[in-house]
Amino acid sequence: MNMVERYFMACEQAGRPDVQAETYYDWEDYHRPFSLLLEEELTWQECKEMVARVWAAYTHTLPPVLKSLPPCAGASAACRQYIKLAPHHRNAAYVLHETAHALLYLRWPVSYRADKGRMEGHGPEFARIHAEIVNAEYNIPMSTIVASMRKKGIKIAFRHEVPRPLKERR
Repeated sequence: MNMVERYFMACEQAGRPDVQAETYYDWEDYHRPFSLLLEEELTWQECKEMVARVWAAYTHTLPPVLKSLPPCAGASAACRQYIKLAPHHRNAAYVLHETAHALLYLRWPVSYRADKGRMEGHGPEFARIHAEIVNAEYNIPMSTIVASMRKKGIKIAFRHEVPRPLKERR
C-alpha cells in the first residue's frame, strides 16, 4: 500500500474523508495555467529556495526541512517540520502544493490532519492558501485560479480563514 492509499484509508477510518482530494489532483494536472508548473524540473536548491521564500512571506520561523524520498516513493508529504519530496515531484507545482500543506500548520499547529478531525487535507482552507501562494510566486491572477477551481467544483475558503502573509498583518 502506497502513501496515498494509506492517507485515504486513515481519513476513512477517522470518518473524515478528504472528499476534495481527487478533484484537486485532477485540477492540478489538467487545468492551465497551473499545469504548466508541472513541466519544469527544479534543482534541489531551487526547491529549497522556493519553500524558504514562500515561508518567509508568512512567518518569521524557520521553514520546514526539505527531505528527499527514495525513487520508489509514489507521493510527497508535508507537515510543519518537514516537506518530503519524491524525486519526480521536483517542480513548482508539487513544491507549492506541499508548502501549502505545511503553512496550514501555522493556524492548526497540532491537528491539521484529516485523521485528527480538524479539516480535510485538500479542503477549502488548503485550496485558498495554495491559490494565494501560486498567485504570489507566479503572478497568475487570483481571479483566474479561483475561477478554474470553482469550474472544477473545488470549494475555496474565505481569506480570513487561512494564515495571512506578514505584509498583510501590519
